[in-house]
Amino acid sequence: SQLILNKFWVNYQYKTEFNPYHDHSGVYSFAIWMKIPYSYDQQKLLPQFSDIKEGDIKAGNFEFEYIDSLGSVTNYAYKLSKQFEDIMVFFPASLRHCVYPFYETDEPRISIAGNLTYLPV
Repeated sequence: SQLILNKFWVNYQYKTEFNPYHDHSGVYSFAIWMKIPYSYDQQKLLPQFSDIKEGDIKAGNFEFEYIDSLGSVTNYAYKLSKQFEDIMVFFPASLRHCVYPFYETDEPRISIAGNLTYLPV
């Protein structure tokens, strides 16, 4: 069989926009962050989060959700900032993930995402 790029797209997300938990078709998926106009460290200090524990603040994060070896739902967050520009995450297409909204900038968060699948030869 042959691994091929099945589908890809460019995402432009603006403040308060988000992508809820979802998964993809195919075998593998990827996301590449091209532009991140904020940092998690700035986002967590915004007044709307003043009464929330830092570990519960999700603003601007990319997050995976999975079942751990003990059967519990677990999350892993990438606390995005400019340091993640030009970085790619590569993961099984069935792995649920989401992107949380960010605030306080009019610049877009830009990413490229895609799905890979196997074709029989």
